[in-house]
Amino acid sequence: MSITALLFRWREEPMIYALLQLNMGQQQTPNTIKWNWKLNPTVHLKSILKSTFILKLLCFYMNFAQQNQKIPNLSASTLLPKSNWKLYSDLMMAVKEDRIVCPLLWVVSFYCDDPNPIKFYLCYQTHCLNLDPSIIGMLYDRLGRSIPMRKLVGIVQFLYASSLLLHLVIVKQINVQLEIPNEVFALCFSSLAETIAQFKLLPFLVLFANLAPPGHINPMLQFAKRLRHKRIKITLAVTKFLFNTMQEFPDFVSMETISDGFDEGGRAHAGSLDEYLERFGRIGTKTLMELVEKLKNLDCAIDCIIFDPFLSWGFEVAKKSGLLGALFFTQSCAVDNIYYHVYTGKLKLPLSDSEIIIPGLPPLEPKDMPSVIYIHESHPAALKMLVNQVKHLGEADWTFVNSFYELEQEVIDSMAKFSSVKTIGPTIPSMYIDKQLPDDKEYGLSIFKPITDACKKWLNERTPRSVIYVSFGSLAELGLEQMEELAKGLKASNKYFLWVVRASEESKLPKNYAEETLENGLIVSWCPQLEVLAHDAVGCFITHCGWNSTLEALSLGVPMVAMPCWTDQSTNAKFVNDVWKTGIRTQPDEKGIVRNTEIVRCVEFVMDRDEGKEIRTNAIKWKEMAREAVDKGGSSDTNVDEFLSALMNPPI
Repeated sequence: MSITALLFRWREEPMIYALLQLNMGQQQTPNTIKWNWKLNPTVHLKSILKSTFILKLLCFYMNFAQQNQKIPNLSASTLLPKSNWKLYSDLMMAVKEDRIVCPLLWVVSFYCDDPNPIKFYLCYQTHCLNLDPSIIGMLYDRLGRSIPMRKLVGIVQFLYASSLLLHLVIVKQINVQLEIPNEVFALCFSSLAETIAQFKLLPFLVLFANLAPPGHINPMLQFAKRLRHKRIKITLAVTKFLFNTMQEFPDFVSMETISDGFDEGGRAHAGSLDEYLERFGRIGTKTLMELVEKLKNLDCAIDCIIFDPFLSWGFEVAKKSGLLGALFFTQSCAVDNIYYHVYTGKLKLPLSDSEIIIPGLPPLEPKDMPSVIYIHESHPAALKMLVNQVKHLGEADWTFVNSFYELEQEVIDSMAKFSSVKTIGPTIPSMYIDKQLPDDKEYGLSIFKPITDACKKWLNERTPRSVIYVSFGSLAELGLEQMEELAKGLKASNKYFLWVVRASEESKLPKNYAEETLENGLIVSWCPQLEVLAHDAVGCFITHCGWNSTLEALSLGVPMVAMPCWTDQSTNAKFVNDVWKTGIRTQPDEKGIVRNTEIVRCVEFVMDRDEGKEIRTNAIKWKEMAREAVDKGGSSDTNVDEFLSALMNPPI
């Protein structure tokens, strides 16, 4: 294996600050250079290649490596005139940083391995920086989109294979007989072969359109990261209001905005959910169409729209624009299946039976159904919105679900009768599960600021599996009485606890509760949940069983105490308790309140009792199965590859 191939496994994507410094001849800080590079990396790459100093340095490395097979110590006086000593000194200081030395060695080793400037430029651009060559992209956008992909790929492969035969021409010196010097022929041949080869990396663009809740956006972002890792360009479209309220922005996608008609205040400024959805559908359709046209005019034409099912009109936009339309469900397949049976009338409301039978699902009681179905008159607008998610199930070109096949095999096989469901989850940052994306350590978007350092420090001081972690997500709200019972239960458990109480919920805490429990408890307004769940000190997760939290606990092997609040959470809790058996579901009293004694019972069962050993064992089992699903060749990874193959090879 060549040096280059080995370094492909090791590469990172930082900026080569020192090279830019020398090339631009400016006194710039690393932060400034990083910012400039982000603005136009292609321009800086071209300028690097034009730099006489860089080429001399690379040639020096090449010659020395060929003779000694190792990298030498450099002497500034032998390489640089005195006028450049200051720049050289800055270079040596910068190179000491890991984020600089890694790509620097990549550049040097690649040049030693194959000293061809054209190859170096194109290979570094496409393989290391994940950039598509602008000229190739322009040619494809302008000339190639009308050609069926299967035919285009076949032509490219044939031309590339033919270009390799040109080696015979130079070996047999046929070019000399035609009065073409070897140097000229070699340069032309290399350029031709490399240009043709770049068509193997065609610039496909996927647009993600999403509604506001972060519980929907973060899974989409993680899916986008997987696609970006496989060389697909991503644009994320969110509402203007959400964009303006984001605490941080993902740096691996292009961000665009659409309007929901309430740009200043979002959903809160609408008189009702019905009014919000009606206006969003009308104005959102218009602004999404405008965005598609805008990108097309900028030579960034979209190939596929992946949309949140709440935005059912996203499918109409895709079809009117002649694009692929893909659904992305952020709920479990089980819940999607339930909504489908309600939408098609196969499950009648109100529920009249004490046991509900739906193909692919275990027998369900009414309390196991999503709350808008169980108490279907409680939130009619929400029921309509949730059920209408499945409107295009079976019509969409692709249907993605944030789950994994092994977790919901029976329901996925059952749904195959009316829709080809492709699971691509769990969509959590790669470093917590399969580690295929080494820099993927967080979601990249948050509407709350986590208290990270305090949480980590506090957990580091606790023994393994001794802490109860409590969080009810970004939206769920507990009533005052339920909040008091939970507080009493945590205090009575005599265990350490880390409790996330959002700022909007703090007033419901008992008076002086934080001070009274300071010895055993830590209460924060928000925390880095993945880091907490992955910490050895955490032995139990009291959760509302939102689907994201449920998947995170499953993927990190943490037993759960389920306290569902509304929508799909009761169905998730049913599966946690009875199907996957990775937790226990709390039992509320006749008033619907989970009492403090019940909380203590469930915590002790999961963390301490012998009867809870099966739960703790199953938690580890599902953790491993989740990792295998997203790892290379796993069920979810295979589904992503199938999508990419279909994107590149649409039906003729």
